Amino acid sequence: IVNKRVREQTQKVLQAADASWGAVKMENLDTLWQGLMKHQLLLIKDEVVKYNSKIPSALRRVLRTEPRWREIVNFPGEDAATMERKRLRKAFKVWRRKLLWVLIGDASMPRNRRLGVVAWNLLLFLLSWWLFGFQTFELLQAILVAMVLMALTSLVRHMGAEELWQKLPSQEELQGKVPRHQMEQQLQKAWQRLCHASVAVEDILLMLPGEMKELRSEGLQSYAIRTKDRFDLWLATVPEKEEVIDDEEEEEAKEANEQKRKKSAAIA
Repeated sequence: IVNKRVREQTQKVLQAADASWGAVKMENLDTLWQGLMKHQLLLIKDEVVKYNSKIPSALRRVLRTEPRWREIVNFPGEDAATMERKRLRKAFKVWRRKLLWVLIGDASMPRNRRLGVVAWNLLLFLLSWWLFGFQTFELLQAILVAMVLMALTSLVRHMGAEELWQKLPSQEELQGKVPRHQMEQQLQKAWQRLCHASVAVEDILLMLPGEMKELRSEGLQSYAIRTKDRFDLWLATVPEKEEVIDDEEEEEAKEANEQKRKKSAAIA
């Protein structure tokens, strides 16, 4: 458009009618603009008709009922980079929703459970930052470690407590599968192992602050070498403990067999 006044009026009309259906009045536009727009629409119509004529009728029926046909079919003039940007934008939306679910849950959760998720994630963040000594310049590393821990622990939310409770066997089923005296022996062994595990966890928690101080003072390489030597020494003592446990289990099995023999002799 050569005339400056007509060009400015055309721009104002187009800007005022942006994103509003049917708001552009063709009478207010210049005849040149009208001709160009009609010509472009006719070209697009011809290209679309030619492209659709190459598609078989059976495939057209399938695409007619396919909700995602726009992602399957690319019309002429569409850039592959534009389609990739659209897919990337959709992927970002999906992953943003998943990230928010890991951090604060979603609207489908009850309020108490959602507050529990936030409190647990805050605790994981504080623990991760504590590993780095609450240093401000190492805050990014602490956030990355906390995000990994949050993602791993969020998998527990998919496990329903009611479903797990229903899958647990009842007391009658346990009594039918395992005799009472064997159950008592297994419970005693489990209790002993639990006591040993609690003592081991307590020892680890007591050792952890000193180990972290040594790691910071000595450096990662020297600390790893010294830790490997201690681990090899610990592995050398493990078979002795296993032999002691095996001897105790053999003695318990002998006592159980002797009790069975005595019962069978008394019955006879």
